[in-house]
Amino acid sequence: MGYQFKHKETVEGGVVRMAREQAGRAVAELQAADIAIDERIHQVRKRFKKIRAIVRLVRDELGKAYARENIWYRDKSRKLAEARDAAAMLETLAKLRRQYDRSQLSTTAYETVRTLLTNECQRRMHGENNIAVMARLREELDEAGKRIMTWPLKKDGYGLVVKGFKRTYKRGRKAFAVAYAVPTDENVHEWRKRVKYHWYHIRMFQRIWPDVMKGLRKSLKTLSDLLGEDHDLALLCAYLEETCTCQGAEDE
Repeated sequence: MGYQFKHKETVEGGVVRMAREQAGRAVAELQAADIAIDERIHQVRKRFKKIRAIVRLVRDELGKAYARENIWYRDKSRKLAEARDAAAMLETLAKLRRQYDRSQLSTTAYETVRTLLTNECQRRMHGENNIAVMARLREELDEAGKRIMTWPLKKDGYGLVVKGFKRTYKRGRKAFAVAYAVPTDENVHEWRKRVKYHWYHIRMFQRIWPDVMKGLRKSLKTLSDLLGEDHDLALLCAYLEETCTCQGAEDE
């Protein structure tokens, strides 16, 4: 339960501790040869999202350092996204297979797409470019971890984080309204990102009011997972429309 404030630490100390822990775990996961490469990438990208949630929480105090840190973790995550998206599409296809019977999704169509996605996943995961990105990232994360210690966090107490907490919630509400009014894949995905940041913030503050925060955390996790499935389906549809004729089974 490291990703939450502890009772006997300052808010500033908790912010720095959590950020450094996530950066350190990302390094360990990049080096974990006993874990499948797609899972390593997935875990590292989650670490980066958690750090970006922390950065958003203390945005006002970070000043110019906010843009530097937010952009750095965003861009590094994007370099791993192509490989992770391929694995997510393969997982989504397996879920569809479990949900729909053969009268709705024939074995031929399923196997055609599964073979295509398996090859694509292997190409992206084990390609020289992806391997090189992961190797560089291990080295760069050491420096990123050191930068966390220099964050200009002059305030302490909850005055350090209250503006960031409110801003994230407000943006989540706004994204929710936009997604309902115009439910495009892009708008729903933007809503999902805001939901995840708010979910991470609730996780950090869970010990303040455990009974209430636990229920809110669970609800946000469910919402985030559902919106994540929507995003994965959108990725799969876009990929198939671009690359696969499914041997005449386009409707399926």
